[in-house]
Amino acid sequence: MKEKLQEIHGSINNIFSFSLDSVSIYKRNIEEALELIRTIPFSHNVMLENWKAIAISELQKELDNRFSNYFNILTPDEQKAEFKFSKITVTNILMNIIMNL
Repeated sequence: MKEKLQEIHGSINNIFSFSLDSVSIYKRNIEEALELIRTIPFSHNVMLENWKAIAISELQKELDNRFSNYFNILTPDEQKAEFKFSKITVTNILMNIIMNL
């Protein structure tokens, strides 16, 4: 589990340019991470449980809000900025999950 999340984290960090292909790859990575996080068994590690809740909420928001139809109506510069912001948010969340596993 931890290794797979590390792979996803690395894959997201290796997206260096903004394009429709990179957004598609990125969204697949978010979906995969979300599914993995949802399967992490309950832990008495309070920090892990808190980060799991945050991750599930935030990753779902990324998919449902940021990369919904809203994203398609933005200008290319706005899309690039949203993508960069999202990438920073998601990698930070994944790193906190990984550190607490």
